[in-house]
Amino acid sequence: MLRDILRTTFYSIRNYIPTPIYLKLMYWRISGKALNIKNPKTYAEKLAYLKVYKTQGDLSRYVDKYRVRDYVKGKIGEKYLIPLIGVYENEEEIPWESLPSEYVLKCNHDTGSVVIKHTQDNLDREATKLHFKKALKTNLYWAGREYPYKSVVPSIICEKLLDDGSGEIKDYKILCFDGEPKYIVCDVGRFSNHRRNIYDLEWRNQGITTDHQQYDGYIEKPEKLDEMIVLAKKLSKGFIHVRVDFYFVNGKIYFGEMTFFPWAGNIWFTPDEWNYKLGELISLKEKE
Repeated sequence: MLRDILRTTFYSIRNYIPTPIYLKLMYWRISGKALNIKNPKTYAEKLAYLKVYKTQGDLSRYVDKYRVRDYVKGKIGEKYLIPLIGVYENEEEIPWESLPSEYVLKCNHDTGSVVIKHTQDNLDREATKLHFKKALKTNLYWAGREYPYKSVVPSIICEKLLDDGSGEIKDYKILCFDGEPKYIVCDVGRFSNHRRNIYDLEWRNQGITTDHQQYDGYIEKPEKLDEMIVLAKKLSKGFIHVRVDFYFVNGKIYFGEMTFFPWAGNIWFTPDEWNYKLGELISLKEKE
């Protein structure tokens, strides 16, 4: 009961908490560790520094899942984009009767609002509309103080459903530093038994545990990994740090999204040395 009261109280006042204090509270709650923003050394600390001082400028167009499509098209070509079915300002604009039998609905401004429709699914349209009505009112900025999301105008996008027959396609998330890809985060079972491995560019498992346990089976190196790395290099050029996500389905690469504060910045790694190893890769140039 007390925990619920404290949680409710915290969420009622969190928008008024100064960003540095808020980030320290959130990191302590998640990891039990202090966060040094003024003299950052670890990966999480440097991401917090970038949040507070906004040294990468306006990034809203890159985190907007709709607007980023123009950037991707110009940098690497339209063929890497997931086919777009439609964009809607609100849930009432979704043209249910004209949608294909399979599709993905999601907001352009958040994470986790995804609704997947398979051919055999009997989608509850009213429940889905309520889901998106609520999602459109949220601003991801307040949850993790990821400033690029603050000014994104919310909408709903509908894309083709990617399906490789496995039930859940894998995510290949490439961590790039100053335009150079360094590591690949591979997520499996995101909607069932979420597991995560981190590899180097030669697809050697680094044995790192994050907020999700490692996958204990064998994950085959994607056939076009080298091409993904080249694409990530092009898309990340000019940014201090960004994670570029891809899918690889039926022999074809698809762009997923760009994230400037992976895991909202509230992440820790085991073994602990990786917090510093990855932190060293983030160059805060204005501090040098």
